[in-house]
Amino acid sequence: MFHGDRNGVVFRSVSTTELRAEDPPLFDLVVLCDVLHHVAEPQRAVVLAEAAELTAPGGTVAVKEWQRRGGLGTMVAYCADRWVSGDATVRFMPDAELDGMLARTMPGWEVTCEAWIPPWQANRLATLRRPG
Repeated sequence: MFHGDRNGVVFRSVSTTELRAEDPPLFDLVVLCDVLHHVAEPQRAVVLAEAAELTAPGGTVAVKEWQRRGGLGTMVAYCADRWVSGDATVRFMPDAELDGMLARTMPGWEVTCEAWIPPWQANRLATLRRPG
């Protein structure tokens, strides 16, 4: 879907574990957009912890997740994620569960933004800055 200048840009589908094994330079920004609800539950904290490990001191991790907030939007998003994609592991985490997981996997990180992203009232964004 990228329509910009592709010079110097690389798009890859790789797990955080595989990327860490490559020992890349640390990133200033790591974005997890609508990822966690597709990750098997025992691995969600692992993905967050590894995203944190890939982030440079002073860098940011941005997590955008769909939240269970009821209504037609949540039902449509779940149905699309579950049956259109065929992903049987989809489960949207309640706010408290996501907050707890962020706190446990990124202790000492500063929450720099918490926002709801339009057009839906269930698109939650949290950004956290690594100490450094």
